[in-house]
Amino acid sequence: MKRFVTLFFRLMLDKRVPLRVKILPFIAIAYIVYSRDILPDVLPIVGILDDLIITAVTMILYFALGSVSRVANDSTKSNHRNTD
Repeated sequence: MKRFVTLFFRLMLDKRVPLRVKILPFIAIAYIVYSRDILPDVLPIVGILDDLIITAVTMILYFALGSVSRVANDSTKSNHRNTD
């Protein structure tokens, strides 16, 4: 868990990660806080399950896209250095 927290903050502070990727965790938090759900929480298990699934998918996208953008940015810079 400590690794995820560290990675979360490193991606947030990294200038190579685009703003649209950095917004994803806040979208997940807003979805949890916002009272309108895709499936209402009145349904015992299903209502909470959709919150968990959407939050998990959003955070997976954040970690994946954040890491990919860092790697892509680094490889683009190294390609530019090799062609000079």
